Amino acid sequence: MAEAGARGGRRGRVGLLVAACVLLVVGGVLLGTGVGRQQPAPPRVPQAQSGPGTGATSAPAPAPVPEEEKPPGAAGGGSAPPPSASRPEKLVIPALKVSTPLERLGLDGKRAMETPRDPDQAGWYERGAAPGAKGPAVIAGHVTWNEKKAVFFDLARMKAGQRAEVRREDGSTAVFEVTKVAQYGKKAFPSLEVYGNTEEPELRLITCGGDFSAADHYYSDNVVVFAKLVSVREA
Repeated sequence: MAEAGARGGRRGRVGLLVAACVLLVVGGVLLGTGVGRQQPAPPRVPQAQSGPGTGATSAPAPAPVPEEEKPPGAAGGGSAPPPSASRPEKLVIPALKVSTPLERLGLDGKRAMETPRDPDQAGWYERGAAPGAKGPAVIAGHVTWNEKKAVFFDLARMKAGQRAEVRREDGSTAVFEVTKVAQYGKKAFPSLEVYGNTEEPELRLITCGGDFSAADHYYSDNVVVFAKLVSVREA
């Protein structure tokens, strides 16, 4: 996939809302596809938890990312998280037995969000919110790669009430509790719900899902885990 926090000021807030396009356009090509072979079928989010547009959709060829739909900082400038927001170093999801270092994802030469280089590692979008700071922090990971399961293959199996822990470079651990797991057809991806500003620290874990088109190197859906901060463990 894809796939996909605003920080301070109107410009940052607008950028956050449009970051979804990267996951829908760039993510559909890069995160979780690898080469154009048949990939393992990832789990699906149960229908009762899924969002609108779930299920197979036609997969058009990816289009260029419009200027107004580029991620935070793509139009020029952009900034790193404030000094008080400690950068994340590792993501642990006990229920899925996931423990991964976090790559730092910025912008590529086309001013679109980068994707993790290693399919066995997730990545944090560092121009968004830092995990534990106000707003939705975004961590993305591949679902499959070269016919093999990748780091977020089982993300759709997560359930409300489970935990995700983000260990930060100051030695503390931000603990998040899942509030919702949803699967959206990429044509119906709810950008505002996923990327809109929040009053409290939140987390979004994102990967691809649904049906894979080998011809287009494209998954039909996105899986999104929504979580809220419940505690911070000091070092």
